[in-house]
Amino acid sequence: MNQKLKRFEEVWSHDKTSFNIVKNAWNMTCGDSSIKIQATLKHLNSWGHQHFGDIPKKIKLLQDQLGLLKDLTPNNHITAQIIAKEKELNEAMLHVIAIFGCQVIN
Repeated sequence: MNQKLKRFEEVWSHDKTSFNIVKNAWNMTCGDSSIKIQATLKHLNSWGHQHFGDIPKKIKLLQDQLGLLKDLTPNNHITAQIIAKEKELNEAMLHVIAIFGCQVIN
C-alpha cells in the first residue's frame, strides 16, 4: 500500500482550532501511541488542507526556488525572475497574515 507521508506543518499551531483537532483525534483513536500519532496526523493533515490549502508547501517551494535563483549569476532575466518570485512569496505570506493577523509576526 502506497501511503503518503504525513507531517506536521508549523503554521497549524498558530490556529486555535488545531488543539481541538489533536485532542479529538487522539481521544477517539484506539490503540498504542504510534497508532494514535498516525491517526492524529491524518486528521491534522485533512483539516490543514481544508483550512489552509497548500500554503505552507507553496511558501517552502517559493523560498527554495528563490534561493536557487539568487545563487545564479545575475543578469536582467535572472533579476526579473527573482522579482517575480519575491512578489509571489510576499503574496503567499500576506495570505498567511490575513488568516492569523499579528499572531505570526514576532
